[in-house]
Amino acid sequence: MTTQIAEAAQRELLAAWEPVSKRTAIMQARPRTVILASVNPPRSLGLWEKELLIAAGATGLASSEAHDISAEELVAFAPEIIIIAGENLEGLTELEGWFTLPAVTGHEVYLVEPAYLSEVGEGLAEAARVLATILHPSRFTEMLPTFSVQLAPMSLFTGESEEEDEADEEENANDAGQDDSHG
Repeated sequence: MTTQIAEAAQRELLAAWEPVSKRTAIMQARPRTVILASVNPPRSLGLWEKELLIAAGATGLASSEAHDISAEELVAFAPEIIIIAGENLEGLTELEGWFTLPAVTGHEVYLVEPAYLSEVGEGLAEAARVLATILHPSRFTEMLPTFSVQLAPMSLFTGESEEEDEADEEENANDAGQDDSHG
């Protein structure tokens, strides 16, 4: 009986993802993508992560079991896009090789509202749409739900704190003002 319930739930999920899966099935580009359920240590989502990434048009570093992802594993996979569930980013920039990852050098690290990646049923269908829009913005031009996704803060790409980023911007603005006054 338990197996039948699990199989029925899986069929329901696949049916919910079908509209997205049909659109991504013909796509040649399938970016290497990692979904992090937590970051310290980096931990995969597990559960339906592999199927979700396939539906959204990605190649994933995924298994059906949530597990810690080592820095070596992350560097070896070289993700082109990193999706982080939530806003806790503590410790990511200390990971060995973080700043060499294609997703980091290409500024393709996104924060996604955790509910999209954890709610069963229609919530996961919405997760497939959200991820497909991140992964393939020219193919999926629909608007993302408000506040569902945001680009990670610049400190994840540069290693500088937000205060250092703001100080650099202010210094650059002052330099530009000085240059204008001498012209």
